[in-house]
Amino acid sequence: MNIQEAWNQAADTTGADDVGTELGLSLAIVILLLEVAWWFGLGMLIRTRKSGDTTHNCSKSVQHLSKHDNQSYMESIHNSII
Repeated sequence: MNIQEAWNQAADTTGADDVGTELGLSLAIVILLLEVAWWFGLGMLIRTRKSGDTTHNCSKSVQHLSKHDNQSYMESIHNSII
């Protein structure tokens, strides 16, 4: 048995010879869309993590306010949540 016969026999057995160009193109598009969705999700996760860091930095700046300013600031946050 030569390589061509083995290739044809394997293609018949696995069904690879039934894959048409339409299926190959749609599979490529699906894989491409999944890749784009993956990178978009990863970017959103990184963006969320970075925005969490900025809130932490804002809370550090609040500590430098005077006690009265800090209390009124906390009351305004509490009122905006309610």
